[in-house]
Amino acid sequence: MTKRRLGELLQAEGLLTDEQLRAGLEEQRRSSLFLGEALVKLGFVSEEVIAQTIVQQFSLPFISAQQYNISTEVLNIFPERMYYEYQFIAVDKIGRVLTIIGAGLMNHDVLDELERLSGGKVCQFVSTWKDIRAALEKHAKDLKKDQEQLSSLGSMLLDEAEQRAAAGAGAGNTGVAAVSR
Repeated sequence: MTKRRLGELLQAEGLLTDEQLRAGLEEQRRSSLFLGEALVKLGFVSEEVIAQTIVQQFSLPFISAQQYNISTEVLNIFPERMYYEYQFIAVDKIGRVLTIIGAGLMNHDVLDELERLSGGKVCQFVSTWKDIRAALEKHAKDLKKDQEQLSSLGSMLLDEAEQRAAAGAGAGNTGVAAVSR
């Protein structure tokens, strides 16, 4: 099956017009947002629509992060900063398999870093960033604040993300990850 970009997926479902996609792409460039964030910010689609589109296209399960009672051990596999920047949360680890819930698909570099840090295979589920953020806030007191375990790639990815965020400061971050930038 051919994997398409988020904008193409939403258009194919009749949820986005050509004009709305162009406006979303322009907002994405101007604000250094994920495309999904830009589309939500502009009011063209909701977080739920984006999540359901990703679920259908990529055959990933949808689940609420707030349904999980997450152990501190699992939560602290990654630093807090990483959860917020890449819009995901680790919810369970069984043996060498770590379950994460993301607001979009992880790119290969990020996924490789998650697997390196967790020491195992990452299994991804999908939810909305609103749901994931609520779960992170619920567990805020247990979150690891430092990033000493990150590889140079992990640090570089987060540093680049901070630079993008600084470039788009004041643009308003709606917090919806998307299939691609």
